[in-house]
Amino acid sequence: MIKFEYIQPHDGLTEGAIKIDLDYESSNYFNEKQFPLHLIHKNLSGKIVWNTDLYPGWFSRCGQTYTTVELIDSLGNKLFEWVWDSLMHGDYSHKYFELWSLNNRGANGIAIGTHDGMTGEWVGPVNSGRLRATLVEASDLQFNELLKYYNNKTWINCINSLITTDGKDVVFYEGGDGQVNSISKETIEKHLSPDSITSSIKASKSINDLIIDASEIGPIKWIHIDVEGMDGELIYAIREELLPELLLFESLHMEDDYYTNLCNYLRERKYSITKSGWNTICSR
Repeated sequence: MIKFEYIQPHDGLTEGAIKIDLDYESSNYFNEKQFPLHLIHKNLSGKIVWNTDLYPGWFSRCGQTYTTVELIDSLGNKLFEWVWDSLMHGDYSHKYFELWSLNNRGANGIAIGTHDGMTGEWVGPVNSGRLRATLVEASDLQFNELLKYYNNKTWINCINSLITTDGKDVVFYEGGDGQVNSISKETIEKHLSPDSITSSIKASKSINDLIIDASEIGPIKWIHIDVEGMDGELIYAIREELLPELLLFESLHMEDDYYTNLCNYLRERKYSITKSGWNTICSR
């Protein structure tokens, strides 16, 4: 029959995975006209991010947060639907952010480097309306996708801007249809071949100006940063009086010594720190 397994997030699989296994005996329970079975993974916007056909003896394994999974036979019958849930299927940082949002309803915050807005610990709490947010994305292509999904949500403000420490013009590197972008050439070259990377001079906004502007509708209580290798520099640049209660950043690209020094800096400012997969979550 059909075997379903959810593999919880761990060090080697930071987003977890859904495994669908169609064993050989399934041919005894299904009409041959029902094959192949069609497995579809959709993101929040309904876009298909992964799909495959299954026959007896075949399996599929795919992991992505905030996903809906459908299994449909060739006659059009939906055999099941599964929805990713942050508290049931997320890693520590997803669960912590979700629980924090339940206890801080209406808290205003900022997500920097949102990409198309389909993944990130902030997505569930913000999309549900529990948290207010300014969503910031530098890539024009990714920002347009972000805008399509979030623009009509009145508690969200979407900004197409590059955030830096000082607000000066910088060289912006981009590739993979906007999926990977950074002001760090070294970081982006870890993911893409040099001939697929484009560069341009881009105006930027300082992180302190962003926080001040976004706080016009309420103090900034949380900040989520995912800027491909520059997260630490942005954190160091935040004026102490503007540091939020909850801070989550991508620590994947950080060297050990750099990460240790950053954590010590944050501990000195009364944050408790937990590393979770590619990210680190800090609260005080």
